[in-house]
Amino acid sequence: MRAAPLALLIALLHAAPAAAQLSVDIADVDRRAVVAVGPVLAEAALSEALRSGLPVRMRFRTELWRDELLDDLVDDDDFVVVLRYEPIERRYEVYDQRRRGIAGVYSSYDRMRAAIETRYTLDMRPRSRGRYYYLATLEVET
Repeated sequence: MRAAPLALLIALLHAAPAAAQLSVDIADVDRRAVVAVGPVLAEAALSEALRSGLPVRMRFRTELWRDELLDDLVDDDDFVVVLRYEPIERRYEVYDQRRRGIAGVYSSYDRMRAAIETRYTLDMRPRSRGRYYYLATLEVET
């Protein structure tokens, strides 16, 4: 049974520092995975790093596992987002690996945060009957 360990994992992620706040929900209509990103950019150190010229790299990874005697990885999805501050133009840029370029330009750190700390629907769902669970991780690097 994976319900208790999964609930514990989600509880630990919510209790962990801001850099680890993720949750995975299931879309009502098509049962796809929806990753909700919490206040991962709330730390002042990340804002200061960006303003000083250091890029911030965020790697999101979500896995779908089938709950069996020996659990089976059914699907996975990962993507990278890079944040950087352009001091001459005084703007924040978000580069998204999936779009292969700039995904957004923002006039303030708070607007960029709002764009990143949102819900992402993934094309990942169980394709057959059975018991499944999701694991989601986020790595934040400067």
